[in-house]
Amino acid sequence: MAVRVIINPVSISLMPGTAGVQRVEAQVARELAAAMRRLCPVSEPGEFHRSGNLRDSIRARRLPGGGWRVGPEAAYGKWVNSGARPHVIRSHGKWPLRNRETGQVFGPVVHHPGNRGRHFIEEAGLTVNGRDYHT
Repeated sequence: MAVRVIINPVSISLMPGTAGVQRVEAQVARELAAAMRRLCPVSEPGEFHRSGNLRDSIRARRLPGGGWRVGPEAAYGKWVNSGARPHVIRSHGKWPLRNRETGQVFGPVVHHPGNRGRHFIEEAGLTVNGRDYHT
């Protein structure tokens, strides 16, 4: 999940100094990414994982069409942001599901309770919404 910044191309084509417009777009994208990193939840570090992986995956990338993609690149970012309903997790082989950090073995099926969303992406968008940017 990412924030999609839509800028009206007709309006931009009427503006003088497109280099200035591109600088402002880049500034907005950088500030949005910085706000997401600041608001992104970070788990406690463990023996088998480092904390901050989701936060470290947040990028601001310019797209070939001229737009920007700003958000986490970690696949699970959408579930941290938006939450997940209770669901079943099944092993994809003959081995059981386990927690490598604690050594706990769960078996071939886990009934995950779900989680509430942290909505850090939307909160980041609100921090840059309505700011006055100049070329």
